[in-house]
Amino acid sequence: MTLANDSVLVTPGTGATVATHLVNSKEHQVVMIAGPSGHLKDTLDSYAYHFGANVGAQNKIHAEVFNATGSGKVVKLRKLFLFSNQAAITGVVHEFGFDITSAVGTGGTTITGRPHDSGNTALVAQITARHAPSGGATQNFRLYSIHINPEETISAHSIHPIINWLPEHDVMQDITLRENEGFRLIQITNNTAATWICTMHLTIE
Repeated sequence: MTLANDSVLVTPGTGATVATHLVNSKEHQVVMIAGPSGHLKDTLDSYAYHFGANVGAQNKIHAEVFNATGSGKVVKLRKLFLFSNQAAITGVVHEFGFDITSAVGTGGTTITGRPHDSGNTALVAQITARHAPSGGATQNFRLYSIHINPEETISAHSIHPIINWLPEHDVMQDITLRENEGFRLIQITNNTAATWICTMHLTIE
């Protein structure tokens, strides 16, 4: 746990100026929330990765991101959306693994992260992402797995594109990639019936 390391002395009529806002005839101090890294809320550089359509297959890595040694950055995974293209198929429930990796992916298609804000700092070269890498992306351990049915006729299928498959909680740490750590989304089920699309959002500290 990290605590604030300083304070501001406020003396009426002198001292520091503290922002306030008038509510019901009383001035209330304005508070700006900061995260554990010390950055103010909503100020972290954020990037989107769209991995596009990918025909399913057993042990196919649909998406991979890696934070290589020397980046000087910490990557935090915030959102991951996974859904099929809703083609007419006889669905088979698919299992996907969410893994932390210990080696960068190779092959496949390099994906460029797009900033949420054009004023964001450019990504360092050591932070990379790949669509369907054919090698590397070595599993260190599995965080968890999920099951999705791509059958387009079931009602639940229509909400898959808006489900964030990463855990969210106001008191729990985000999945964090320090130097020489990565993340991959891999299909476990042996089935080629569906085409899958993945979009990932992350922040850099």
